[in-house]
Amino acid sequence: MEHRLTKGEKTRLAILRTASVSFRDRGYDVATLEEIGAQLGLTRSAVLHHFGGKSDILQEIVSPYLHSLEALLDRAEREGPAGTRERRRFLTDLVDLMSDHRFAVSLLSRDITSRAKLENHHLADVTARCVRILAPRRDEAAKIRALAAFGAITRPLTTDQHDIELRDPESRRVLVDCAVAVLRH
Repeated sequence: MEHRLTKGEKTRLAILRTASVSFRDRGYDVATLEEIGAQLGLTRSAVLHHFGGKSDILQEIVSPYLHSLEALLDRAEREGPAGTRERRRFLTDLVDLMSDHRFAVSLLSRDITSRAKLENHHLADVTARCVRILAPRRDEAAKIRALAAFGAITRPLTTDQHDIELRDPESRRVLVDCAVAVLRH
């Protein structure tokens, strides 16, 4: 049976969508609940009726992405040292995940203040885990290539050029190919 959203659920989702864009484009510290509400015809009080505060909205925007990313990293680490095929699969899964959560990735990549507001999450640890997965050899050159591969994925996802269509499987494949090319010796 299909669940129909209540008026409150629809309003809550609209607040999250509007806040995602506002936080990403203006910055977490600059965006206000008043502005977010005004874009929806709501007051600040109405926004606060649905969320405890601005930090709660941020948490709800990025939590699905961060939890899925943690699960992906956990799986890759459990599977052990990555060979070429496993690294490609990890990068493909990472591109898919980041594409599906593009607003959260863009917000966290572009706005340092939003990262500081997250409870119990350290994005530097996430990056370090990605580097360990992508650089089975721990030498400096391998670490640099791993960071560059990670950057080859995140930059197109966080660019202001929103005409890059990453729902297209071919576009995603090209993005993975670029990251894999960076990892090659």
